[in-house]
Amino acid sequence: MFLSQLFQGEPILEAVAQNETRINKQLNNEFAPVNRLQRALLVWDPDSLPRFGADGDYGDETASAVTRFKQDVLVVPADELIADVGPRTVWRLDEISYGAQDHPQTPFVPKVIVKLRDESAAQIPYEDNAQEFLPPEDRTAWDMAAGAFPDLSLTLNRALPGVDPEAVRQWLSENEAAHGTPSQQLLSFYVIPLPADSSEQVASAVDALPFVEHAYVEQEVIPASVTADDPLIVGQGYLGAAPFGVDGLHTWALPFTDGSQVRFVDVEWGWQLTHEDLIDTNGVNRVGILPTGTVSTDSALVNHGTNTLGIVMATDNEKGILGLAPNVKASVAPVETPAGTDAVAAALAVVGTIPGIGAGSVVLIEQQDAQHLPIETDLFIRLAIQELTRKRITVIEPAGNGLGAGNDLDTFVAPGHLFDSGRIFDRNDTTGAFFESGAVMVAAATSQHPHQRMRFPVAQPQASNHGNRIDCYAWGENILTTASLLDPVSNQPYRTNFGGTSGAAAIVAGVAVVLQNIRRSVQGDFLAPEQLRALLSDRSHNTGPAPADDGRIGVMPNLAELEQAVRTL
Repeated sequence: MFLSQLFQGEPILEAVAQNETRINKQLNNEFAPVNRLQRALLVWDPDSLPRFGADGDYGDETASAVTRFKQDVLVVPADELIADVGPRTVWRLDEISYGAQDHPQTPFVPKVIVKLRDESAAQIPYEDNAQEFLPPEDRTAWDMAAGAFPDLSLTLNRALPGVDPEAVRQWLSENEAAHGTPSQQLLSFYVIPLPADSSEQVASAVDALPFVEHAYVEQEVIPASVTADDPLIVGQGYLGAAPFGVDGLHTWALPFTDGSQVRFVDVEWGWQLTHEDLIDTNGVNRVGILPTGTVSTDSALVNHGTNTLGIVMATDNEKGILGLAPNVKASVAPVETPAGTDAVAAALAVVGTIPGIGAGSVVLIEQQDAQHLPIETDLFIRLAIQELTRKRITVIEPAGNGLGAGNDLDTFVAPGHLFDSGRIFDRNDTTGAFFESGAVMVAAATSQHPHQRMRFPVAQPQASNHGNRIDCYAWGENILTTASLLDPVSNQPYRTNFGGTSGAAAIVAGVAVVLQNIRRSVQGDFLAPEQLRALLSDRSHNTGPAPADDGRIGVMPNLAELEQAVRTL
């Protein structure tokens, strides 16, 4: 039942978790459960029990620590605080303890992503074992390259196994007709699944083949975070008036701002879609699951997705918090897919083919690459993003939380043949290396004004990435939102400390939904992605950062001004 090793197998804690009993000074003040409870409090705050530590006695010090935990973490109102331990306290401490323990992980064994030359891809069917369909001269070259790895049995499989190839071709054909320029041929991408970590050598050999345009090693992706009448709305400071927040409170008092005319898609791993603030007022699930992959059950990933959704769409139901666009038509696109697929690119390709997700929709990508850079360092992903924006879908992308002092994206050089070399994120680049995906790229800043680029106080120092490619910033700390404890008792947890560029990007995504909803309701159309991005990054309408970060993290949206601009643009 419990996630953490600390709480597993303790019967009194299990009974508390099921709301069958409680722990306080008089009840269940026994060494075993109290000691484990105290050890969990010390995981949460090492200074929470300064005199007696984990002594197994539920005395005044422990009672005080529990009360502070309930106030700070569970956001229990002061007039409802009592110094005992119930199910919500146990579930939250279990999650915190689980997050702090070592988690053995399945080693990431990267695949090789292969982009065939478009003319070569056009000659073969889009199927697995595509090497079997290559023309004789190309098949001979493939066999020679594969022969250098006799133990690997190399095969060339579809990179988009979950899509209808004809639907992809139709989407790309429509983009060509609309823009008058060729689309990126996403069906030219294949993958080579590998049973062992020999991917660099394989990529190099395949990249040299005459019918291959690019071959590179798949990147691991990770979440881009670090660790009204609704009662908790007073804690949603990021919704306050500019220059402190994005002024969501202003727009809620206006017509046409609830998001009901807009489609929103969150691309990540998992979510707790039964959360009390993510269902409608009749208790019905509001969020659709798109056929892009499998929803993860990993508690940290489920929590991250639940955090994201709350910011954008938490229901107006007199419970918890309120999302920026509480009536948006929301869907989620899971990226957990079978081996052999570049999961994010595959999910984006599926999204591009789904009827109804088109002009005016907002897609939020909640990943960064394993080097803590923007997800579009990957060629396949950035081409998929580009085709979504050409379909008039606005894509919101975190800038990433770089290790150390953060990455200067202006000076980042894509490494050689892996992604097309050059400064792909530097808008001032004169060599032609800069790549315009069309995504709105979002940095993270402090919650205090003047907003400074966020430096994250974690064990491994990180900071928001920065550079002239970044369009916007928003709060990267102290974000109150929905959370998931996988809690069958309360099903209503919240957290006060979501952040990173994940949190910032979710705030900007909510703003984008509101603006598109106003535009649709007033003018009858949607803004094109480039128009919406221009508004979100307009220095004359929005809140600039502290002087030291001027020009490095963009501006923070100010809905009070943007909602006026979007009506008349």
